[in-house]
Amino acid sequence: MNQYLCLAAFILRKIQECQSKEMNKMDISIFKDSPLIDHGLLDNVTWLDANWMFLSLGFGVILFLWLLFSSKWSGSINEKLHDPKWLGYLIVFIYSVHQFEEHGFDIFGRRYMFVSVFNASLITDPSMGVELLPRATLLLNILFIWGVLPLWAKMAKRENSYYLIALSWGFAVVNGILGHLLPLIVQSGELKYVPGALQSIFMVSFGFYILLGVFKALGTFNGFVVPLILGLVFHVTGLIVPLIFFHRIPDEIVWPLFIGITALLPILGMPLMKKSLKLKPWEG
Repeated sequence: MNQYLCLAAFILRKIQECQSKEMNKMDISIFKDSPLIDHGLLDNVTWLDANWMFLSLGFGVILFLWLLFSSKWSGSINEKLHDPKWLGYLIVFIYSVHQFEEHGFDIFGRRYMFVSVFNASLITDPSMGVELLPRATLLLNILFIWGVLPLWAKMAKRENSYYLIALSWGFAVVNGILGHLLPLIVQSGELKYVPGALQSIFMVSFGFYILLGVFKALGTFNGFVVPLILGLVFHVTGLIVPLIFFHRIPDEIVWPLFIGITALLPILGMPLMKKSLKLKPWEG
């Protein structure tokens, strides 16, 4: 286990060094005076569309306290950090913190900036109606973080090596790297910092530790590579496909549909994964 802790610490240190170096190169006024601040995205939206991230963080804190102090989860912190089920629910709290930096207030104190930065990237084209809006953002985040992740944690079984939880963390690592840390290197100007990047340093490094350490008995390919590959697939099925190809369908229909598909894919596919990956009962 120590070698995986060392690897996770090394990755964290390198990510921190990279972010620190890139942040030092940036003129902070670019972000504080950015025209993207005046996005008007929260004008004329419902209270829930504008404030769901605060509710999510509040419930996330309650969940975290339950994980720490409930009699359901016995043992020391160290024992809990090696309990896949515990980690399967912990990711919900960690993601609620991530959501706060993305959609509540970012590190510059700017309100609801992730969507504005995301829409300013080359991924979306507002002229074609392809852009992320508050209602879609609400549905996407709440359904996945408070629906899919707890469902995967609940459905994860000892006989399947709690593999659904490894997939949850694979999703989180992919999200942190591609959505937040990579832009620090490849983007420029006001698009270099994507809200959620600071929290992603912790989430990605902790995710590496879990996949390489807690799930080490599965091997590097099954416990690390496959969860990352499927984490990328889940981003495609749960975000990219509905956003790019089905944006003309009402949000209240398209997002629950594709998030539901994304949730069911690994559950229904577990017998095939168990056979092809030769998953054995958990012995951790």
